[in-house]
Amino acid sequence: MVKKIPRPEHPRPQFKREKWQNLNGEWNFAFDDQNQGEKNRWYQKQEFKSRITVPFTFETEASGIGDRSEHNKIWYQRTFAVEADSQQKVILNFAAVDYLTKVWINGSFAGSHAGGYDSFAFDISDFINYQGENNIVVKVEDSRSKTQPRG
Repeated sequence: MVKKIPRPEHPRPQFKREKWQNLNGEWNFAFDDQNQGEKNRWYQKQEFKSRITVPFTFETEASGIGDRSEHNKIWYQRTFAVEADSQQKVILNFAAVDYLTKVWINGSFAGSHAGGYDSFAFDISDFINYQGENNIVVKVEDSRSKTQPRG
């Protein structure tokens, strides 16, 4: 049974392209309360044991987790295929992630972004396997620091 993708619409219809892919839906997920993920290279291909429904945060019931306790570092992972040839750019867009985001594609660091309420994008063309599956890993850090901007 194929699960329905939550929020399947293009987030910015005025920028919708003929070929685009929505990565909302089920992702593998892990809390990193001991801050060991980068040291232990969690960005290499592996599957985390928990599952989360994106675009919902782990605190919400809609995410499938509903954990309201504090977790400052979390990881997301999934695989995807790209319907493009090597002549086309592949841009990975995020509508918003709170607060510090790091992204790896197929084990290579693709970029980072700090901010909680703005969209951002990475050109991931150089990291993509155009002939098969790709692995995306996203680390999110959201401290409770009083110096971190809040909305």
